[in-house]
Amino acid sequence: MLQQRWSISLSRVMYVLLFVSVAINALQARKILDLVEPAASTRSRIGELASPLTGVGLDGRAKSIHFRTALPTVLYYFSPTCGWCERNWENMRALARASNGHFRLVGIATDTNLASFASERELDFELLGGISSDVKIELGLSGTPQMLVVSSQGRISREWTGAFEGRRKRSIEDFFDIELPGVQPASKATIRR
Repeated sequence: MLQQRWSISLSRVMYVLLFVSVAINALQARKILDLVEPAASTRSRIGELASPLTGVGLDGRAKSIHFRTALPTVLYYFSPTCGWCERNWENMRALARASNGHFRLVGIATDTNLASFASERELDFELLGGISSDVKIELGLSGTPQMLVVSSQGRISREWTGAFEGRRKRSIEDFFDIELPGVQPASKATIRR
């Protein structure tokens, strides 16, 4: 009788442990998937009009970016201290080379001291820092790296958040009809050019 009770108790404990193990694995899988493909912003801005941007250019003077132009504008929001942004610069250089006559590429930095940053990375597209918090909220610029495409009519037509890898990389390549080199390993990305 005692052995039967012990067997039943052991069975229940094993079922509980099995359930806990499955739950932990499900949570871990969710965390891994979130790292690979982060959730989209809580509110899509696709189709909304983008207001002109005013910030600080490479020369330290105020500069404005208007969107109702002959070419669509690609905005790349980054932080000079963001590790994923750093690993993404080869992709941005490839995108800048592909922009010739097809779209205008503008980097929007979280910082205003950009001249040495741009020269160290050999960036040959417009950079703007010091964007107001209101404009960041309006455009949905919440994390780095983030990229928006604004049509020549001034409407946001596409947005991607995160480094250019996996499905996001393929989506960007399909949209721009180019091949990107992909995110550079951390050791290569930290080497200054």
